[in-house]
Amino acid sequence: MADFFTKAGLIDAGKRAARTFAQALGSAVLLDTTNLLGVDWKFAVSAAAGAALISLLQNISGEAIRAKTAE
Repeated sequence: MADFFTKAGLIDAGKRAARTFAQALGSAVLLDTTNLLGVDWKFAVSAAAGAALISLLQNISGEAIRAKTAE
């Protein structure tokens, strides 16, 4: 993994957040398999966005811990 606070690190974190978003959105849609058109899209997208935000925060905190232990 690249250093988070570089361009490559931000791109890596963005890719992981996008992957997390897609996984969470897919989960929300699959849980409501009875009627795909009846999916509560507002809930599904907001849950996926929350998961992506958590992914980004984990990347930031993990980088801060690695930087602190490297000192």
